[in-house]
Amino acid sequence: LEDTGGTGLNVSSTNTVDFYAGPTGIYKINDDLASTTAIAGDRTMLTISRFDQYNNVVDIGVDTVYLYDNAPVGTTAFYNAASEGTQISSALILDGSSSVDVWFVGNQSGSWTVSASDNIDAPDALGISDDVIYVDITPADTARLELNDPGDMFNGTRLGYTVTRYDAFDNLVTAGSENYYLYSNATGTSTAFYDAAIDGTLIDNISIEDGQSTANFWYYESENGIWTVYVSDNSGGPDGADRRGGPATGQAA
Repeated sequence: LEDTGGTGLNVSSTNTVDFYAGPTGIYKINDDLASTTAIAGDRTMLTISRFDQYNNVVDIGVDTVYLYDNAPVGTTAFYNAASEGTQISSALILDGSSSVDVWFVGNQSGSWTVSASDNIDAPDALGISDDVIYVDITPADTARLELNDPGDMFNGTRLGYTVTRYDAFDNLVTAGSENYYLYSNATGTSTAFYDAAIDGTLIDNISIEDGQSTANFWYYESENGIWTVYVSDNSGGPDGADRRGGPATGQAA
């Protein structure tokens, strides 16, 4: 205020003006991070926050956030809790809150986009600005071993096998070095395993090295018959009692 009339009166004055956020104009996932990581089968928490068009936090009113991803159909899900809970396709940001937490789980390894949108049908560029985050899913621990079928062999020769490791969702596992043991149910004493098709070294186990999903070995047998070749993580013999759900097997005739 200004005393333009020269009254000499005290015209000084102050007043507080409260500015509130406008309506929701922007969604942000994990504080607008570009990407996050997850392990196949594990739930990953995503925090979806709301802001007005000037990036002021909005905590008034209720907004419905619809959830989408571009992973293969049937390989992902959203939940409202870190464990158990309910599978959801949308979440509410309630009055008095500026965000909501959801949990994303995917079973197929790869880099997939997760979108938060105000559109009930699909992500769009209308209304509230959508946000997208990339979720990089890596395979889980080895859960299954698989041997190829190289066919039959003549006795006294070597037959080449390839063992491949998978997680519980059939993703190829390449992380970490793991050791596996080789067995046969042949009844003779000539059974042998080698690390090469010719010459090489006698072995009773193989390693799949870090960065690899497979390893090769060669089976030698001079006893006639139809025999089963096993590869297992059990050093005492092939079994089906551990987390891998049993040994990998292959036939040699």
